[in-house]
Amino acid sequence: MNREAAAVFLNLIGQGIRMTPIFICLRPKHGQYENIAAFSVYIWVIMVAVQSLFKIPDASFFLFRFIFNTVFFLVLLVFFHGSVLIKAFLYISAWFFEELLTSLDAFLGWVFRAQSTLSYEHICLILAVIMFVLYAAFVQGWLKKRVLILFDGIPLRDSALFLAVPLFFLILLFFGRRTIFNTTALLSGTMPVLVFYLVFCLMALIVYVMMIADRYRLMEQRESKTMLEAARRIFELQRDNYSRIQDYQQQIRIIRHDFRHHIHALEHMEPEEQREYLSRLQRELDSGDEIFFCSNPAVNSLLQEYAALAKSEDIRFETHLAFGNALPVDNLTLCVILGNLLQNAYEACCRCETFRQIRLYIKSEEGALRIMVENSFSGKLRHQNGRLLSTKADGGLGMISIRRLLDHPKDDFDYYVNEDTFTAMIYLADRR
Repeated sequence: MNREAAAVFLNLIGQGIRMTPIFICLRPKHGQYENIAAFSVYIWVIMVAVQSLFKIPDASFFLFRFIFNTVFFLVLLVFFHGSVLIKAFLYISAWFFEELLTSLDAFLGWVFRAQSTLSYEHICLILAVIMFVLYAAFVQGWLKKRVLILFDGIPLRDSALFLAVPLFFLILLFFGRRTIFNTTALLSGTMPVLVFYLVFCLMALIVYVMMIADRYRLMEQRESKTMLEAARRIFELQRDNYSRIQDYQQQIRIIRHDFRHHIHALEHMEPEEQREYLSRLQRELDSGDEIFFCSNPAVNSLLQEYAALAKSEDIRFETHLAFGNALPVDNLTLCVILGNLLQNAYEACCRCETFRQIRLYIKSEEGALRIMVENSFSGKLRHQNGRLLSTKADGGLGMISIRRLLDHPKDDFDYYVNEDTFTAMIYLADRR
């Protein structure tokens, strides 16, 4: 393989570095990954062919490459799900890693050239393949898990910071690799300058990783606090429900004990007195009634709480439940999801001035669970970074908690809006 062919393959690996975060972290809208990858490579082939055929100098080719990268980013916007902010962050990060790995590849190739019979270009190509595999493993194993969560409910100021940090390092690395860390510097062996540049590359990588890790840790702490609050709330609901059941059973025992006395009293009354007596007895029985929703104590307690809240605000509350005791998720996960959905529905109904209603549908389906909540709403929604947010001032944590709990590959969350009704739909896959 000659020098020109090695340069082409190194360029192709650089293109792969820029494509990897998007292809691993995001889902395509249309078609399959293979089709989008083929289209991207096709654009790259056009770019390389133009440079080779017209013998464009590297300095002039920079503008053409910038146009290519812009077109490629537009492809990402069209063909992949996700907000513009997430796509921009991933693409800028990919550029940053390309400059970083290219610099490291050139330095290691220079270090090993005297210890190998291979040419400098061949050594760089082998090292580039190895680093690309490690880079893809880093994106798949570390970056993917964190980056999709970082932009949930994040303030605009923090969003700008997340874009500014990799962009700042990208600019410095870009000009550094073409001034300080160039072929002339490598051949002349100006080690202090090279070491300084490589230390800067290492520091840039550390700052990038720490920025993401720190934000992810903060999100985990907030999520853990939310889960603990939900667990405490469910425990209190179950405790209250147990107390109500005990009181209800005590009332049943009293009614059974007094039943024969009621019969004896009715036997000696006139018909009109009997009707009045039975009516009064019925009112006493109704006053102690509580709605029973399902046999799951945790879910039943949660629904009783929101039924009471809805009644206090004159909100019509309907449930249509069709699930057994064998649930695909644990009670805590299910109640956190239901609690957030019902809380959002309740708050939306409270803001409505006309007809208010909440409808809950839960249905078992081949081991999985489908949940749908319909509620009246005022017609106003909040979005940030392409995500639906609560209408609370801080964006709320409810939607974030729901998305974090939908961690199974087959889980799904969607919503539908018409003029006066908001419908949230969740599919929970079997985790047993």
